[in-house]
Amino acid sequence: MTTGPISRRTALLTGAAAALSLPLARPAAAAVPMWRNVPLPEPAAPQTLGQLAATGPRDIWLLGAETGLEGALLLRWRGHGWTRSVLPATFGVGGNLFAASGPRSAWTLRTDWGSASHWDGTRWNEVERPLQRGGESLSAAPGTTAWAVMENYREQDYPVLRFEKGAWARQTLPLDRLDEPKLVSVGSSRDIWVAVKTFSSRPYTLRWDGRNWTKIPNTPPTDGAHEITEILPLGPRRAWAYRRGGAVPNHQTLLRWSGGEWENIPVPEWLDYEPHLASDGRGGVWLGTSNGVGRSKYLRYNAGEWTSAEGPVRGSEDRVFVSNMRNVPGTTTILSVVQAGGESFVERLR
Repeated sequence: MTTGPISRRTALLTGAAAALSLPLARPAAAAVPMWRNVPLPEPAAPQTLGQLAATGPRDIWLLGAETGLEGALLLRWRGHGWTRSVLPATFGVGGNLFAASGPRSAWTLRTDWGSASHWDGTRWNEVERPLQRGGESLSAAPGTTAWAVMENYREQDYPVLRFEKGAWARQTLPLDRLDEPKLVSVGSSRDIWVAVKTFSSRPYTLRWDGRNWTKIPNTPPTDGAHEITEILPLGPRRAWAYRRGGAVPNHQTLLRWSGGEWENIPVPEWLDYEPHLASDGRGGVWLGTSNGVGRSKYLRYNAGEWTSAEGPVRGSEDRVFVSNMRNVPGTTTILSVVQAGGESFVERLR
């Protein structure tokens, strides 16, 4: 089914434009990393933001929900201000995965057995969902198509899909028997990673180089469990990932790939749950954590050392956690979505 163009009203915020466009245009000059608030359009009612995509300094997407809206709330930055729009109600409100590869191509995929959609630059088109599965993971990068992992816990089936010619197509991967794809992460058309839940004593991930799938082995954690919660592809011989070793936040490690096997890097013991990752542009990586109180807390690993930084004060002693994090291609800017006291905020590294 194809819907008509979405109705929208544009809010051009002078302060927001200045705050966001300056760091996107040039590297920050401050010696000490500073995370700052990004002004957003004032909501008509309480809103939550969860999904973040950035394909360039003039193409940033935020997907969430706002009280009273029948469809999902979409905020878009195009270099001068935020555009507010609402997805058609048939696409649902909560539970949407989101990915974008440019101004004319974006995707949503519901985590339940609801609808899937594709933005073609003019309108949202509902796409037939392949198989009766819920969305587990969805990813795209500038200039690529989208990839997804679906799940059906009733049948223990986790197909990996690629968006081709307006439809989702199932892909064949070299998986060991009983192993389950759980996560896909697209860096480019020649740099695609799939995290695999394996019952083998030798855990692995899969990487597509544009021609072949390669198994990238990893040393198993001490408790025998292995779950990759995020992968950050950065090129032919560079990637970061995060691994946890059980249902509780223990035996966690940062993973670094330099063309061979994954290297395990211990993380601070106080780090809770799985953080989100972004490149620091200098060979290291930023981690957005769930450990903030009153303000967000970030960790940076570079050249064998851990350092920390904090975001702006949120005016409460509530738990503050980073729910999403993205590098903005073509810039040194990092954006994050932060949750605090039932509200959502956006922060940027300057």
